Amino acid sequence: MMPKVHRQALLPYPPEALFDVVHRVEDYPVFVPHIRDVVVTPVAENELIARVQLDSAALGGFFATRNRWERPHWLKMQLEEGPLSYLQGQWRFEAVGDSGCRVTLDLDFDFANRLIGLAFSRVFGHLVGQLFDAFVQRSREVCSDKQNS
Repeated sequence: MMPKVHRQALLPYPPEALFDVVHRVEDYPVFVPHIRDVVVTPVAENELIARVQLDSAALGGFFATRNRWERPHWLKMQLEEGPLSYLQGQWRFEAVGDSGCRVTLDLDFDFANRLIGLAFSRVFGHLVGQLFDAFVQRSREVCSDKQNS
């Protein structure tokens, strides 16, 4: 059975602002644990390749995803390269009331090597949870600053 991660948060900010925090992959090394560097290659108007360098060789060192989006509604990620055999995910941003947003991250993944998969599935799932928590925290910092200025 393929590991899955589902995380959700209700935040008091508009979908556009939250989408922008997720979409700015070049900022990830500033606030996402275990990400050392990100190289972004634009592909089309609403598509890019993000090559993510991790700070741990034990986690494969890097991975690359093809990201497609429709601002401010969703951003989809699909594995291009890396230690996983499969990675597909989607961020969704749903307006709630006048100024709130439900942010959802769904991610399915699998490792090319079953033995490595058994060893690292929980670790990878935990890292995705940390990533989601980092986005929630970053959103609070960035969006609160915008509301106060």
